[in-house]
Amino acid sequence: MKRQTVCWFTGCIIILLVGCNQQIPAASTALPPTAAPANSAAATAVPTATANELPGETAVPTATTTPVPSVTAPPEPTQDPNWWIGNSPMPAPRAETGAGLIDGRIYVPAGMTGFRYSGTDIAGILGTNSLAIYDIQSDSWTSGAVVPYEGLNHQATAVYDGKLYTFGGLGPEELLDTLVLVYDPTTDSWNELPPMPETRQSATAVTLGDEIYIVGGAGTNAAALLRYRPDNGEWTVLAEMSQIRNHLAAVVLDGEIYAIGGREENPLSALIVDFDLVEIYNPETNTWRRGPALNFPRAGFAAATIDGKIYVAGGELLSHLPPDQETSVEMFDPATNRWEVIDELPTPLHGVSGIGYEGKFYLLAGSNRPNSTSPFSRVTVFIPGENP
Repeated sequence: MKRQTVCWFTGCIIILLVGCNQQIPAASTALPPTAAPANSAAATAVPTATANELPGETAVPTATTTPVPSVTAPPEPTQDPNWWIGNSPMPAPRAETGAGLIDGRIYVPAGMTGFRYSGTDIAGILGTNSLAIYDIQSDSWTSGAVVPYEGLNHQATAVYDGKLYTFGGLGPEELLDTLVLVYDPTTDSWNELPPMPETRQSATAVTLGDEIYIVGGAGTNAAALLRYRPDNGEWTVLAEMSQIRNHLAAVVLDGEIYAIGGREENPLSALIVDFDLVEIYNPETNTWRRGPALNFPRAGFAAATIDGKIYVAGGELLSHLPPDQETSVEMFDPATNRWEVIDELPTPLHGVSGIGYEGKFYLLAGSNRPNSTSPFSRVTVFIPGENP
């Protein structure tokens, strides 16, 4: 049965972000090193493009890294054989950002680090512009060239042809909702591309074939699916989802795009709805259809496709008063066409990114408290089947 959570929540603090740890002892189960493949992409492999340079690229000037304030450590997580906590902390804890997998390394660009206050009132967002790079095999972090826009957060992120792309988002003092950036690991450099045709923030992105799809989010024509071709810079506006949603997740499974969960806010009434809704896009017919609903509504959560199944973990529930977090892990098996609750997070996380890699579900960044007030610094890994 579909379940969605609704409440009345006054104040514009939640609407501002459209949704919107320090040391954690390592779990007792060690994660065995894994060799990196020759060329990987998050959730879906893509063909190599022939063009070495992208149309409309503009060189971006060097930026400086912004210091990140210290954060409060979360409660110690439960020891569980299904979970492994990385030993190496992220250089700058962050939430509400994306992540991409390239050649055995996970790239986490910029993100939100907290709020700036005027007395007891929120006066703005704090963010980092550092690029954190996690080497899976060595469980270690390095830093890449800083993101050229200070404190970029709530951006959609995807990988194509060995490069990391970001779409839209927010800045601490400005909307960056048409911004398109590309990072090349071979040159450790960022370039800014021509802007998006529609505004987007709190959206998500997936790569399918030679195209990147921007799914959901808040902005203009937000229900429409946007398709981007990195090889020629062409944008196409595609079919609309039945429900506008931001802070949702999207993955590719069997050549189709699954748009999962998310939330919607009414800025006039402050009505917030967190969704268990799943819609499935068929690129051959340019149509959406309804899929099996999640067991629990969630927004701002991680998702990934692993071994032909979809996994989701964590999330935030702003429809609860006070705001709450969803800690369950669910798995969708297309063979049974249903979602199953299979575990609980060792510590709450939302505003978190998910990467599937060699049978494991990597959770990066995120916050262990509602509204991204306590960014989390460790890699958390779910290992399906370790503790059936």
